[in-house]
Amino acid sequence: MLNAVNGVMPQMSRCYEQRARRVPITGAVTVQWRVGLNGRPVGLEVSPQLSTIGDRWMQRCVKNAANRMHFDPPPARISEQLTRSFSFNQ
Repeated sequence: MLNAVNGVMPQMSRCYEQRARRVPITGAVTVQWRVGLNGRPVGLEVSPQLSTIGDRWMQRCVKNAANRMHFDPPPARISEQLTRSFSFNQ
């Protein structure tokens, strides 16, 4: 999982850098998803209950970046729900 997450961190950093130029923003965006049989996120959504950044633009940008993650396909076609928070601070 670490390689998949690390692979999109530059894109997420760009999301933060672009938004922080316009609006003071700190906190975390939390996303939840399952890994599909092809190794791509399925049903990836931002969790408003777990996110401390309520900025819609930032949430959408992080979601778009997270949808680019690629994992090893799950064994035996079993996929569990995954949750990950991405923190951003000035």
